[in-house]
Amino acid sequence: EAVRARAMLRELDALATHRYVSPYERALIHLALGEHEPAVARLWEARERHDGWLPYARVDPRLRPFLLTPEVAAVLQPR
Repeated sequence: EAVRARAMLRELDALATHRYVSPYERALIHLALGEHEPAVARLWEARERHDGWLPYARVDPRLRPFLLTPEVAAVLQPR
């Protein structure tokens, strides 16, 4: 599964060079792989780009284990 997830990330990263790919969705893949730092970087990117999925982060069960970490909490603070 991890090999497939990393391949998917590479594919999405390549696609993102010429079209919009949700940074929030890419963050979720990083989190599933246990890659906290890249996930937080993608969440910040989602915030900067006004990703439509970011407002749902507080109720997204895939993000629940990470909501209380200081890095993720900082991303989700109101502007």
